[in-house]
Amino acid sequence: MSENQYLKPENFYEQYQTAQPERNDALPLDELCWDVFNSDGGRKLLEIFKERFIMPGTPSQINDNYDKACIYYEGFREAFRQIIGSVQSYQIRKDEEARKAVGEA
Repeated sequence: MSENQYLKPENFYEQYQTAQPERNDALPLDELCWDVFNSDGGRKLLEIFKERFIMPGTPSQINDNYDKACIYYEGFREAFRQIIGSVQSYQIRKDEEARKAVGEA
């Protein structure tokens, strides 16, 4: 007897259980950001970016175009968030590769 496709439960985790293709398009950027910001000076620069560009709110003195200023500043902040994310992403990749290498040895 064939299996009824309507009674078969859906596996919501299937996409996570199957092998996902590598996203190699982001790797060069992640590696370059990691190379630049993984030094003492680079880490200090990232902290300055966070304090000066990401954490402050949108200037409220811009009354006439406040809605457009909010959009502009959020896009400006997103660029710095992407740099920080690239550094963290590459570090996670390096840590995982090192963990796998130790497990294989």
